[in-house]
Amino acid sequence: MNNIQPPPNLNLTGNLQENWKRFKQRFELYLQAIEADEKSDEWKIALFLTVAGPESIKVFNTLTFSYNS
Repeated sequence: MNNIQPPPNLNLTGNLQENWKRFKQRFELYLQAIEADEKSDEWKIALFLTVAGPESIKVFNTLTFSYNS
């Protein structure tokens, strides 16, 4: 199981909708394959951003989140 490679970085050029759809599917399959789909959300976000790549981190850092209690 340790030889399972993460999906390639999220491609932020071209057809973004299709790129996102495929990346999301590959990432979810990757989580299942490495048996990490039950980890905490914080852990999965850290892995997601690491796998998505540096350009995706730049985009993430521009987002503002609001939380409803």
